[in-house]
Amino acid sequence: MEISVVLVVLVLFASMIIPNVITMQKGYSRQSTYGALLDFAREARLNAINQKTTYALTYDSAQTQVVMKKEPPQDMTTNANNIATPVNRPLASVQSSADLQQVKTMDLANPIKLDSFRVGNNTVDAGSWVIHFYADGSSDGGGAEIDENGLMQSLLIDKNGIPSIAAGQLPQTTDQVWQAGTYAQKV
Repeated sequence: MEISVVLVVLVLFASMIIPNVITMQKGYSRQSTYGALLDFAREARLNAINQKTTYALTYDSAQTQVVMKKEPPQDMTTNANNIATPVNRPLASVQSSADLQQVKTMDLANPIKLDSFRVGNNTVDAGSWVIHFYADGSSDGGGAEIDENGLMQSLLIDKNGIPSIAAGQLPQTTDQVWQAGTYAQKV
């Protein structure tokens, strides 16, 4: 009889504890994926600065991968240290993300996927989502929504190339000129 009571108490404790442990593991997995996504974007920016060439992030929705790409090597007739000016961004020599060389990929853990993409202030589809990181550390700015079975987070990349994760849907951005005359992106 005593053994039966002990077993019932253990089963009750296990039934209360196991769901909490599973929920905690999912939370840790989600946070590690978000952290890895931030690190991936930071790495693209640092590579652009260190190698003095343009890098980009794209999304392969078929494989649920974020892809890091870089500007193809320039012809010998072009100055290799020539950095594109903001007027020429995105690069005139690159017609699509297919013209960029793939550097590495990051698989997103199931069921996490990216959705609702933006480059600068423009909404784009997954195939057109290319966030450039330039040799001076700046970027196009933009982001994507991170969807995990309806739980929404947003990957945001500002015009300085700094990535962040925000809760909820991708916020609307507007470019404004402040009274001091400086150009800033407002989220």
